[in-house]
Amino acid sequence: MATSSSTQPQSRFHIVIDIGKTNKKVLVFDSGLHVISSVSRAFPEVQRQYTPCNGGGAPAPVDIVCEDVEAVMPWLQERLREAGALCRSASATSHGVGFTVAVTTHGATFAAVGKDVLLPFPVLSYTQQMSEEQNNEFYNLCGTAEVLHATTATPPYGSLLNMAKGMFLAQKIFRDKWEGVKYLIPYSSFFGYWLTGVAACDKTAVGCHTYLWDYQKDCWSSVTKSLGIAHLLPQVKTSVEKLGTLQPSIARLTGLPEDTVVMMGVHDSNASLVPYFSSLGGTNFAVNSSGTWGVIMKPSKSVEFASCDIGELILYNMSVFGKPVRTISFPAGMEFSAVSQAFKTKFDGAADIDFSVPLSGKELSLYQSLIDSNSFLLPGVTGTGIHFWHCKPGFVLEHTTPIFGSSGSSQETIEWPSIPGGTDIVSCMALLRLSVAVQTYEALIRSGVVTTGGSKSANTAVFVEGGFKNDLIYCSLLAALLPHNAVSTSAAPEATALGSALLAHAATATATPEEATQSLCGGGRSPASIDLRSHMQFTTIQPAALTGLPNYGQRMLFWASQRRV
Repeated sequence: MATSSSTQPQSRFHIVIDIGKTNKKVLVFDSGLHVISSVSRAFPEVQRQYTPCNGGGAPAPVDIVCEDVEAVMPWLQERLREAGALCRSASATSHGVGFTVAVTTHGATFAAVGKDVLLPFPVLSYTQQMSEEQNNEFYNLCGTAEVLHATTATPPYGSLLNMAKGMFLAQKIFRDKWEGVKYLIPYSSFFGYWLTGVAACDKTAVGCHTYLWDYQKDCWSSVTKSLGIAHLLPQVKTSVEKLGTLQPSIARLTGLPEDTVVMMGVHDSNASLVPYFSSLGGTNFAVNSSGTWGVIMKPSKSVEFASCDIGELILYNMSVFGKPVRTISFPAGMEFSAVSQAFKTKFDGAADIDFSVPLSGKELSLYQSLIDSNSFLLPGVTGTGIHFWHCKPGFVLEHTTPIFGSSGSSQETIEWPSIPGGTDIVSCMALLRLSVAVQTYEALIRSGVVTTGGSKSANTAVFVEGGFKNDLIYCSLLAALLPHNAVSTSAAPEATALGSALLAHAATATATPEEATQSLCGGGRSPASIDLRSHMQFTTIQPAALTGLPNYGQRMLFWASQRRV
């Protein structure tokens, strides 16, 4: 049952604090979840020197990379004050104004909250490096990377992208400050603590490649005991829950009323999925978030790893409802950028291709010819490779054609950075787009969207967002590789902030977290539901009129397996 309207203010505004790695934003949403204000500022990470007190000798200073939290908080105070004034002005004719603050942040970051001070030591950036010796010490103490991957759904990352490694390193660097630590909380929960004084852990953050959460038992992992930090971790809550209300001191500083509701907080990637849950009214979808890294996210019922998944960049995130989201990363944009730049250098200029329109005419015939001749460009040019491909980059030409000249042989392999003779940049760029589409296709197979072999499908809807959604050639190739799936592009300006505002709206329009969850997944059947048609733009992609593309994709995967590094 929704909260009685007699107890609700006539106007409620949702203020979203969106903490990106560099850019910080404060957005104000009205009761219809339309953005009425957005302010941002860059706060890059900062480098500092810290001299630990070891208790023996003169310790050497340590270079550390930190989040500039001390500069961010005063800026947020002023933005909250401005937001409150704006909302009161916008609702001058209303009989009451209510406020909710929702926080979303990047992951892989934690804050130590002190017993006597807010921050006894700086917030480490996840770009901070660990030495090989420290890395080995962590795994010797906490368990092998393979075992931890299987139990915590967390692959090994570099730097401090595994949050538990950050806590391990902080114990070493700030050992003289450790006794003053009261809580260890994720970054997405820290700002809520600052506002309310209530300590809790956002489940989306602790469940995102941290090594801290046991997905098999749905509780804190053995790593928390190995590090001796279990007693410093407050209770875990889902992102649909309210954390508390403003502390009187914060209310005075910001001008917001003390009854302002503050949400639990949410990891940014999982916040961006909320508009999909709410728009689609279900979980049978996958999001292909494209950019420098392509990230496939698919809500799942359980956590399952094949033996070949262990050690790869295949993990599970935690949705705002506390359910697993299978997640696979691969450097799609990085690969595309590096290879296309090499082609421009080789051919002294860019290809004259309009990728904003579907394939037709001569271009369509070119792609069909490449498919028919089984001509492939295998990934790995950036050196990072495609994590589960591990193949040598280069061209494989099963049947030479006039496109790539004729050597009289039935098969030719050309190692990168060499490029087949007799070709041009248009043909090479066509092979590159085919390659990136097949890489995405393989990631979707590994995510469970398509069964191995591509002969069957779960009929899962696939949404392409980010940079590649504007490349209709790529999108139409992907749609042709997925004949049993509806493929669409999606666009939601400020999707992460919108997801956070949706959580705030649902939590304040319903009486319990369970009702809030139902309203977010009810497909418009709840009093708390918002019509998102004006917020989310979905465009159905028509498959490219090409034959044999799924078989082409399988053949490319075969050649990758034959050319493993």
